Amino acid sequence: MSTTLAQSATNSNANATKEINFGNGRYSALMTEIFKNVQTVFKIEPAHAEKVARQVGSDFGAATQNAVVSASLGKVNKDGKLTLAEASKVKGVTLTNSLFIMYALQWVANAGGFGISYGFTTWTPTAALQKALDGFNPVKPDEAAKLE
Repeated sequence: MSTTLAQSATNSNANATKEINFGNGRYSALMTEIFKNVQTVFKIEPAHAEKVARQVGSDFGAATQNAVVSASLGKVNKDGKLTLAEASKVKGVTLTNSLFIMYALQWVANAGGFGISYGFTTWTPTAALQKALDGFNPVKPDEAAKLE
């Protein structure tokens, strides 16, 4: 999976296109979704969102590397196809900044089930969540003020 986006060049007036490719790994789809949602909900730049998404994938992989997985197979249909299911649960995982951001995104997504549009609602992070978001920002807020 890959997402193409336009990223403005900091040191030039021209826009450059950068291909974001999260690969085909176990958490590639999750990283792609986080990449899109963190931009929509928290209005952050693509480079910043990419760092968050990649760290979520890394944290998930690290947390689940030794997890016990249960797997099951469904019935085989007339075309010889079946459903494969797997599940795992890991208790006692430390809440990292990236998982904290994902937790907030999950909460926002759940709010949609109660009639709240996450695309039109202005979400303001708490101080703790903003600090977690800022930790992935390639340009620190103090430096960004100097660029303006």
